[in-house]
Formats: sequence, structure tokens, C-alpha cells
Amino acid sequence: GRDVKGPVALLGDGVIDGAGVRRPSEHGAGQNEFGLQALLDKQALAVGAGLIPGDELAVRAERTLPLLTELVLNEESWEQDEPPEGWAVVHAVFALAATGRPEAVELIMGAVRRAEEISNEWITDAVGGLFNRIGPECFDQLRAALIEDEDPYLRWGWLNAMTSLSHRHEELRPSVIRDCAWILAEQAGTDLDFGAWGILSDFYAAGRASEVREA
Repeated sequence: GRDVKGPVALLGDGVIDGAGVRRPSEHGAGQNEFGLQALLDKQALAVGAGLIPGDELAVRAERTLPLLTELVLNEESWEQDEPPEGWAVVHAVFALAATGRPEAVELIMGAVRRAEEISNEWITDAVGGLFNRIGPECFDQLRAALIEDEDPYLRWGWLNAMTSLSHRHEELRPSVIRDCAWILAEQAGTDLDFGAWGILSDFYAAGRASEVREA
């Protein structure tokens, strides 16, 4: 869960503790990467809280992606709503994001849509930051979802994710500003226009007034 203490990531040959230090695992070596189900169920895999160094997951992406994919696509994973099993799919989504791999984008977006259907706020509330490690490569996919999805809460999540990316990659900022302006012009009266106005206001206050006015 979000209140995490002690070891946070079992990576086959040891445990990464909250300080990012590897130490021998009491479970021993020779497990599947992560010892996946047991780890995600019973260890506090708090990628979203920043307690697992993202590099630990990124360097193991080739081996962990198939395992995480299987877990997230398994409908039974979403039917668990009590700890510890109920945390597995949440932690798996954060782990997918932390791999930084573009091929994880569609899977993460699908997981966000599923989470919205069942009101899993542990995932939906984190959408804004889920794609930062993946970077600009996923921007077009997020933008397409912003335009095509009908659910206003999903669209707000995609817009937040795009905005978060634009703070780290300035070349994306003009597109976010234009899309917010489009929302205000074409989507007035929706649940999305208030959020778009807030984003434009933040850009304006941050010294981007000319760009906002031009949009």
C-alpha cells in the first residue's frame, strides 16, 4: 500500500531497501524475476512512492515485462480487492511504468481504463505521473486518447500526463497549450474545460503568457 516500511523490492538476488541499498534476501536467490506474484502480493512494491530505484526495473525490463503483462491482463488480478492479493495489479502497473519502456504504454493505458471502470483510485489518481519515465515517445498515444476517449475522467488523466511530460520536455509544451485552448473552445461546459483552464493559468503564471495568448 502507500504506507511502506522495510524492504520494498525483491529482485531475485537480493532486496532493495527503502534507501535503495541491496542486501541479501531471506528468500534466497534463484527466483523468477521479482518472484513475481509473491512479491507483488506480499512485498510492498512502492514504485509510485519512489522507494524502488527505477533503474532496478528498467535494466530488467526484458525479463519483467512479460511477467507484469501476464499479471495485468489476467482478469482475476482485477477481481482481488483485499490485501495482499489486491495490491498486486496496482503495483504491477507502477512497475510497468518504471521500466521506462515504450512498449508498455498501451498496456498501462489499458490498465488505467480498467481501473476507471472499477473505481480503482490507486491507479487512476496516479495517471499524471505514470508516463514520465517513458518520456516523449508516448505523447502521441496520450494525445490520441485525449481526443478519442469519451470518459471525462480518463481524458483528464491523459491531459495531466501530457502536461507532466511537457514540464520535463519543453518541446511538448506548445501542443499541450494548443490542446487546452481547443478544449476551452470546443468542449466548453464539459468536465474537462475547468482543468484545461487551470493548466493554461499555470503556464501563464510560469512566464508562458505569450504562448497562451497565441493559442
